Amino acid sequence: MAECVNALGAKHRPGRLTVYNKGETTNGQRVRRTTPGGYFLSGVRVSLDSIVYAFLRGESPESIAESFPALNLEQVYGGLAYYLANRDQIDQYLRAEKADFDQLRDESRRAHPLLYSKLEAARQAFQKSS
Repeated sequence: MAECVNALGAKHRPGRLTVYNKGETTNGQRVRRTTPGGYFLSGVRVSLDSIVYAFLRGESPESIAESFPALNLEQVYGGLAYYLANRDQIDQYLRAEKADFDQLRDESRRAHPLLYSKLEAARQAFQKSS
């Protein structure tokens, strides 16, 4: 896919422009959604997915902030507040992203069976040596 250059000179792929939705704020923390998908905390390149998955694994907001040096504790709480306020929408988005990933992984395995057999052999050899 061809790259484009925006008004600030940054390169991007078409279809991945950032859209700021004014209504998507919670506790002063803005979450931006890129088209056609993807939620990110504004001002940083950390996806809302990353924070939500850590939260669903039982990590505390403090632990999440430690895991992402680009975020402060207020940003983590803001992202979690946004998720909790829009849980149905975000959970639906996460399920759709997982289904897309699973489909792409399966297509890749069918298209490159030799590569995946080599990777599996390497993984098994590593596990035996550990």
